Amino acid sequence: LFARKTGYFDDDEGFAPLLHLWSLSVEEQFYILFPLLVLMLLRIARPERRQTMVTTAFALLALASLTTALAMPSEQSSVAFFLLPARAWELLAGALCAVLPDSSGGQPASTRSTLALGGLVLVVAGMMISSGMQAPDWRLLLPVGGTALVLRHASASNLAGRILGLPVLT
Repeated sequence: LFARKTGYFDDDEGFAPLLHLWSLSVEEQFYILFPLLVLMLLRIARPERRQTMVTTAFALLALASLTTALAMPSEQSSVAFFLLPARAWELLAGALCAVLPDSSGGQPASTRSTLALGGLVLVVAGMMISSGMQAPDWRLLLPVGGTALVLRHASASNLAGRILGLPVLT
């Protein structure tokens, strides 16, 4: 239904109270399928290969989803925007952040801080350029990639973590 509408924000009356539910719909579909995928991967992988198999599967599925989104013709952009196959890569980016091995031990604090700040900049840049952009668009990589950098590298001990911990932001 929402994919058939002309656009997310072009409601003539300026009020479509249920339109925001598309996001919940996509997320809930993901949250139903994702645990089943994880259980399947854990079941078929040998214990010593589980980490590699899960990480590889998440990365390949994210790449397939992103490719699907970017390959859709512009006249189908609303379909890509509202349906899980073209949006799963965004959620899988978060899953990859969770399963990738922690690299903080091998990185200097300044590197982690720089990466986290860079992530914040990418998120803000993505927000600034997204107005008027038809989703999906390669520029969505900016906020999603930035969020991944923040998830992986921000902490209470670096500037990005302190910025995000400001009361006005929390």
